[in-house]
Amino acid sequence: MTRSPLSGAAIGVFCVGASEYLIAGLAPSIATGLRTTVAQASGLITVYAAVVAVAGPLLTLAVSRVERRALLIGLLAAFGAANLLAAASTGMTEMMIGRIVAAATHCPIVAMALVIASRQDDAARQGRAMARISVALNLATAVGVPLALAINTLTSWRVAFVLLALAAGVAVAHVARCPVDWPTTTARAEVKALLRPQVLAAIATTFLATLGGYATYTFIAPILTDETGFAQDHLWLLLLLFGLGSLVGSVLGGRLADYHLDRGLRIGLVVLALTTLLFGVLVHSKVFTAILLLVLGAAFFLIVPALNARIMVGTADLAPTLATSVNVAAYNLSIMVASGVARVTVEGGIGLQALVLLSAVTPVVALALVRTTRREPVPA
Repeated sequence: MTRSPLSGAAIGVFCVGASEYLIAGLAPSIATGLRTTVAQASGLITVYAAVVAVAGPLLTLAVSRVERRALLIGLLAAFGAANLLAAASTGMTEMMIGRIVAAATHCPIVAMALVIASRQDDAARQGRAMARISVALNLATAVGVPLALAINTLTSWRVAFVLLALAAGVAVAHVARCPVDWPTTTARAEVKALLRPQVLAAIATTFLATLGGYATYTFIAPILTDETGFAQDHLWLLLLLFGLGSLVGSVLGGRLADYHLDRGLRIGLVVLALTTLLFGVLVHSKVFTAILLLVLGAAFFLIVPALNARIMVGTADLAPTLATSVNVAAYNLSIMVASGVARVTVEGGIGLQALVLLSAVTPVVALALVRTTRREPVPA
C-alpha cells in the first residue's frame, strides 16, 4: 500500500522545527554534560540559524536535479544521523558538527514539504495547503520543545536527540512507501523562478513581517516575569497559550489566504500590528497579557500560510523549491537579526515594554511593501 508523501514530509518538518528550538531549553544541561559554559551551549542556536539561512538555499540549488523522493529520504536520514551524533557527543566539536549537518537539511526539508503540500490541492486552496506545514512547525514549538524539557527532567538531554532521530526514521519509512512520481527540476529553472521581482518582494515581505514578532519572542520570558510580574514557574503554561494560539492562527490563516491571497495577507499584517501594539500597552496586566498571548500567537501565524503561498503561486510554472527554501531562510535570518537588534536595544536601556511597542512597526512596513508590490499573473 502506498502513502501520501505529505505525512512523511510533515513528520520531517516537525523534527526540524523541534530541533531548531531544542537548545534553548536544554542549554544548561548540555553545558554540564559537555563540560562547557551555558553561553557556549546557547551559541549553538545562532550557529544553527546561520547555517539554515546560508547553507540551506545553496544545498537546495546543488541537489536540484536529484530525484525528489530519494532526496527527501537522504535529507531525513542525514538529519537523523546528525542528531544521533549530537546525542553521543562527548565535547562541543561533535555537538557542533551534528548541529551544522542538521541545520543544513532544514531548508530543503521544509521547502520540499511546502511544495508537496501545494500539490495536494488545486490553486484555489494553496493557503490551506501551506497551513498544513505551518501546523507541523507550530506543533514542534508548542509540543515538541516542552516535551524535550520534560524528557530532560526525567532522563537526559541526550534522549531528546535520540527521539528526534527516531522520528526522522519514521518519516523516512513513510516517504519510502510513496510512489515515485515527483518531478525533478534544473538549477536554471530554480534560479529563474527565484529572481522574479514579485518573488523577491514576497521573500522581503516574509523577513519584514516576522522581524518584530521574533524580537518580542526573544525576550518573552523576561517580559512576562519582569514587566507583567508572572512567576517563573508559570512560564511554561503561558508559552503553551502562545503555542495554542499559533495553531489556531495557522488554520485560520490558510482559509484567509484562500479567500484572497494579497488581501488576506494585508488583513493579517494589520491584525498582527494592532495585537502587538495592544500587548505592549497592556503588558502590566496579568489577565490581559495572558489573553493577548493567545491572540498574539494566532496573529503571528495568521500571516504565515499567505507568506508561503505567495512564493508557491509566483513560481508554480517553473520550479518552486529554491525560492521556497530562500523564503524559509528569510524566517531564520529574521530570527538572527531580531534577536541581535532586540538584545542591543534592551541593553541600551530602551526597556522591554518599549521593545514590544517598537515590534508593532515591522508589520506596518511589510504592509506598505505588499501594497506597493504588483503581483504579476503566473502563466498556466
